[in-house]
Amino acid sequence: MKLGVKQPDLAAILPYQYAYNRFHGTPLYKTLPTRAEMFKYEPYLEKKEEKKSETPTAAEEERRKGKHAPETEAPEAAGGAVPSGDIKAEDAVAAVEKLDSGATTPEEAAVEEKPKTWWQDDDKDKKPVVTLAELEQEADGNLSKRMVKGFFIAVDKTFGWNDRLWYRTTGGLLAPTDRMWVNKPPEQKGIEWPEGAKEIYFMLSEKGVKYELSKDQKKAENKGKISRHAAVPLTGKTIEIGDDLYRESTEGYWVSDKQGVITKPGKRPDGVGADERWVDVNITTKTLVLFIGDKPVYAAVVSPGKRSRNKKKDHATPTGAWRIREKHIAVTMDGDGASGDLPYSIEDVPYVAYFKGSYALHGAFWHQNFGREMSHGCVNLAPQDAKYVFGWVEPRMPRGWHGVFASKDHVGSMVVIHE
Repeated sequence: MKLGVKQPDLAAILPYQYAYNRFHGTPLYKTLPTRAEMFKYEPYLEKKEEKKSETPTAAEEERRKGKHAPETEAPEAAGGAVPSGDIKAEDAVAAVEKLDSGATTPEEAAVEEKPKTWWQDDDKDKKPVVTLAELEQEADGNLSKRMVKGFFIAVDKTFGWNDRLWYRTTGGLLAPTDRMWVNKPPEQKGIEWPEGAKEIYFMLSEKGVKYELSKDQKKAENKGKISRHAAVPLTGKTIEIGDDLYRESTEGYWVSDKQGVITKPGKRPDGVGADERWVDVNITTKTLVLFIGDKPVYAAVVSPGKRSRNKKKDHATPTGAWRIREKHIAVTMDGDGASGDLPYSIEDVPYVAYFKGSYALHGAFWHQNFGREMSHGCVNLAPQDAKYVFGWVEPRMPRGWHGVFASKDHVGSMVVIHE
């Protein structure tokens, strides 16, 4: 069976469909396995078959309950030997003597079990210790590697084979669908900057509230709900009531600083022209603003790198100013986790714009916690925001291309990251 890899779907929110791996050890095959090969590489399948075969039939269930038991039962012989049928007493004694004569017992004859591999350990409270390279230790002519729980694959095709459904990845490998589930991407998006708006507010609370001020402006009264991650254009007016600061929306209602964040971009950097496109990322407010010169044109809430006092787990997004070096519709991102963490792998991360080394602006379909630190240092955007930013920033990518590099003639947009 030959299956060609399809092109990314640029009309959709995401270029590919993505599937989340639910279990440690899920195999990625190079070719379609036979039934025997599936049992070899996936021993848990055989256990499932055994459980099915162990389910008693109606007749067996009746016998178990004693409905068809014989009128008399043979007594249990000494030593646990159970004669069957009309066995003679002397035969039973001989059987007992054989057991007592030093013959091998069933326990002694049992084959010593092989030590379990990292993915076969049933201890749910114990995190396996494995590196990205070790996931390929069992690789052979058919098995490419195994996956850690939490890996994502990019799905090219879904098809049936050997009484099972399969995913073909964009990399040409094969994964069983019963070990995975398809990921539903976040639907949120930022906002094109409205004329007259001074700032954009993003609701982070799941219980967002629209407020109306009392006539004496000493109370803020609940007048409705605002969905999480909603973008609210602001007039710039504020009022402090108690220990909270409220901001006026262009629609007349008020929002609370305790429930969200506002855009706080910096000034246009040196070297950026009055008509040039550039990107501002504030890692304190976790917001992004696109500018043409001094004019804001789009705003979104983002997730920068996750900071930690533990240097091995500190993934802070760097601050500074860089121009976009290259853009790709999709790039696989993987690596070994920090001390005590598992490896990670996400195939075909969408809409990637690199600005410094391996740091990039890119889409994140695997979480919905925008407005919080989540990444390994990159700037995560919701898929619709990532797609918008990817198409807006320089260098522009010719139709039909999968990636583009900046050059002297096609300079990348400036990305400014600050606190």
